[in-house]
Amino acid sequence: MNYYDETLQGKSILKPDNWYHVAFVFDAVSLQLSIYLNGKQDVTKKVSVSNYGTIDSITIGTSYITRQHHTHFDGYIDQLSIVSSARSAEDILLDATSIQSTTIKEPMENSNVIVDSSLSENCQTQNEIIQQQAKVIEQQITMTKNVLQMSMETVSQMWNQQQDQRVCKSNMQSLPSHHDYTPPNTVWCPWKEDCTQILDNRGRMTIEMDQQLSVPFELHMSISEQPINRSYIVHFSIDERQVSIYKTFNNITTRIHQTTNKDHILYGEKGKYWLSIDYANLFVKYGQGEVRDRCTLIKTDVPNSEQDYIRSIQYAHISFNNSREIAHLKKFENKIRMKVGKNPVVDDPALIVITPDQFTIDHQQNNTVIPITRLDSHCQALYHDVIHWRFQDDDFPYLYEAIEHSISNNKGWCHQKLIEKASRFGGRNL
Repeated sequence: MNYYDETLQGKSILKPDNWYHVAFVFDAVSLQLSIYLNGKQDVTKKVSVSNYGTIDSITIGTSYITRQHHTHFDGYIDQLSIVSSARSAEDILLDATSIQSTTIKEPMENSNVIVDSSLSENCQTQNEIIQQQAKVIEQQITMTKNVLQMSMETVSQMWNQQQDQRVCKSNMQSLPSHHDYTPPNTVWCPWKEDCTQILDNRGRMTIEMDQQLSVPFELHMSISEQPINRSYIVHFSIDERQVSIYKTFNNITTRIHQTTNKDHILYGEKGKYWLSIDYANLFVKYGQGEVRDRCTLIKTDVPNSEQDYIRSIQYAHISFNNSREIAHLKKFENKIRMKVGKNPVVDDPALIVITPDQFTIDHQQNNTVIPITRLDSHCQALYHDVIHWRFQDDDFPYLYEAIEHSISNNKGWCHQKLIEKASRFGGRNL
């Protein structure tokens, strides 16, 4: 791989008649070139100069020098893409190890790849071209059959590789799948420090607001640490009258969504509210109650043209009653809890836990269950504590009936507990 005058040569030996996933990355921040082969870093090196920013050509399957001598890559290229950002190691691993149904594609002659016109001077005969096309189709059919016949052991191995990479690259941005989701767990105390929070995961986050006292608030998700910077901001505001989501782009503010629905606005008593943003799936979500997709009240789509701006969001600015003065916010210290999470609310996490030997590819695709090995250590310990626990046994065979009686009886412990919890997550719901 060549980047201007810099050359980076891989160290792996490629075998003929094999498909490989190859990625070439240039990171303008770290000034690092990298080659990835089948999702794993093959070689990397530092360069001294960043992107020159000039107009130049990209050659594929050859270099500028060999192009003059008509020396070209002898093989097939499928699904070629150029991305205007440095993909992380986690992103590349997911691309390389994702199992997708392969469709028959046209050969490269009909694809959007510009081939050197000098090749047409010595064209093959029509019969040779047809034979070449037939060979491409045959190879792709064979590859599709291989994918469909792939054993569960191989798929499991791929998942394990992904898990290993996540552990090794935990400090890097990632695109987690649904089984990686964790609710917001980083505490944000603006009355103790600052009304601006630096986010761990650019462009992908969830902010949770748990109020014991009803207080109107505004969240401003920005690409700048300065609240007054109006380059790009996603705004969210809520009070007793309405909920609004709007954006500021190059000093122009546009309303995206607004509602006065009584089930969406700020409750007159305690409530839990959350905002989630995801540049990968291009959405902004607002919900109440548990931080899960089922509790989403508003979802707005982000235009593709703004994906890079959403991805650059790294700061959250909070204000209560239009105020960012720490002295004014101290009174809310024991009434409001805020948490920040690095994962967006993409879908609902699976609630049924099973053992790994029961886990199948259908479970993974449909997100219906989660294997115990995917739980954190505390949840695994809880699983082993309760999995063989019998709620009702010979010593007390009427536990279920006792619970029902305690619920229906106004003086019962269960009935009193339900009343206590009825308003814990928003409006009263016994």
